[in-house]
Amino acid sequence: MYPTPRSHRPLIMGRNGAVGANHPLAAQAGIDILRAGGNAVDASVAISLALGVCEPM
Repeated sequence: MYPTPRSHRPLIMGRNGAVGANHPLAAQAGIDILRAGGNAVDASVAISLALGVCEPM
């Protein structure tokens, strides 16, 4: 058995929202939507669309 790989990515914290995604560009898309005044649903749709491009399989 192989050990579970660990992620060593920086943690970014904020006061007005949180975004999580498997790819940093998808997470950035969600952050951009929230900063532009979107809500959680808008951010999740943006993340899903970005993940479809960044990780198509």
